[in-house]
Amino acid sequence: NAFLHGELEEEIYMYILEETGLTNCRPIDNLKDTNLKQMASQGEPFTSLERYRRLIDKLIYLTITRPDLSFAIGIVGQFMHAPQIDHWDVVVCIPRYIKKAPGQRLLYEDKGDS
Repeated sequence: NAFLHGELEEEIYMYILEETGLTNCRPIDNLKDTNLKQMASQGEPFTSLERYRRLIDKLIYLTITRPDLSFAIGIVGQFMHAPQIDHWDVVVCIPRYIKKAPGQRLLYEDKGDS
């Protein structure tokens, strides 16, 4: 029942903010500024591989109700085997984006026979 009313999504999202230490972070308007296309594999390694994977797993779960996040999470998920600090910087932008509009979703309406 909580899932149908969006309460479960809110709880998971708040947990993600707490776990990443972003509870008091400044939200961002969009993910365009995160340079998703410029994710080279020649940077300093991110030392907490388990932390990176855990956050990606939680974000993937959120794509059930937030398909608008699928592309960005798919890109950063490609680096789960050897993430770098630059990748982590992009990953933490995703919860900041969700914080800006936590209830925002894609809406598909039936316009009848078009």
